[in-house]
Amino acid sequence: MHEDVKLGYGIPITTDCAAQLKYAEIYPVGLQHQTTIDARGASIPKKRVTHDLSNNRTEGKSINQRVIEPLVPKVIFGYTLLRICHAIHHIRYHNPSSRILLNKVDIEKAYRRVHTSAKMASKCIAVWFTDNDATVPSPTNTNEIAVIMSRLPFGSLPAPAEFSQLSDVIFDLANDLITCEEWDPYKHPAPLATHIPTTKRMKDSIPFAIALDPDVRLPNNMKSTIFRPNAGDNEPIPRPEAASLRKLTNKSLASFTPSNLHYSPHR
Repeated sequence: MHEDVKLGYGIPITTDCAAQLKYAEIYPVGLQHQTTIDARGASIPKKRVTHDLSNNRTEGKSINQRVIEPLVPKVIFGYTLLRICHAIHHIRYHNPSSRILLNKVDIEKAYRRVHTSAKMASKCIAVWFTDNDATVPSPTNTNEIAVIMSRLPFGSLPAPAEFSQLSDVIFDLANDLITCEEWDPYKHPAPLATHIPTTKRMKDSIPFAIALDPDVRLPNNMKSTIFRPNAGDNEPIPRPEAASLRKLTNKSLASFTPSNLHYSPHR
């Protein structure tokens, strides 16, 4: 939570202030067990703080309980791996003797890139107990701090769909940029282009596979994603790069090889 406040994702207030705030609702936080990578690219466990917006759902009073699910858009990025496989086939079909280079970029704090409305933020308040820890930013000397979460909550039912909608708009914009004949990536490179490790290529002795005729043909373009350039020290609030530099510069993840892919045979 200290990092969320420092980066402007959370706004600390007193619990008395939270009690008087219009539309205010307080929900507990939890921990989601996940995995990440270390400096060598090995998978290691991690814990992500979640906001339990389903609390009190048995009474039908939680935020998630009030969501009108039929109105929630589809989560398109949930099919990312399938779409990548289709894209690989499409590229190989039209380029039977060319190498296919792929790069995977992890968005750092993806949900924290999306703001919520003031009314929604007031409904996503968490209370923390500092145990008199002087390193925790507190508006008072009390050990209770209410934090208004002003970004997309990790625990909100419609949050994945909200991010998916935003991603599609960004993808379309990036796609237009890539196909723009006036854009020269060498004159105007991506801000983090120099952080990408050297490409790892398969041996020349490995033949290219043959792509069979597709049942459905795709348009002849690819899509990527972009965020506002980082102004570094000129940012009014500290702002990390959109792409995870720790993962972007990791040589073990620099190429998209079969060893990087994990799939379930039951899907």
